[in-house]
Amino acid sequence: MTETTTREKWAERVARWKASGQTATQFQAKTGIRAGSLRYWQWRLRKEQPPQRARAFVEVAPATILPAAAPESLEVVLSRGLRLRVPPRFDADAVRQLVDALEAR
Repeated sequence: MTETTTREKWAERVARWKASGQTATQFQAKTGIRAGSLRYWQWRLRKEQPPQRARAFVEVAPATILPAAAPESLEVVLSRGLRLRVPPRFDADAVRQLVDALEAR
């Protein structure tokens, strides 16, 4: 068996072990693959991986804050289907009186 074949075989075994969520000893009991060999090959395969490049810092600038859009008017639908549009700033007492008058009609 060539070294590449051996490495591929052990990489597959280690992947199955890790995917199982079991400890190496539990995996050994289930499969017969020695726990020490699994741990060794896990270490060796990790060691053979090329080092990961350090992550570069990226400057983050705050977004331009736009002024808030004026809120839209409110629409009140009365019991008879009448609709009353109320501007964003309104006198609540005046609106209450108007609603009472319209509902009384």
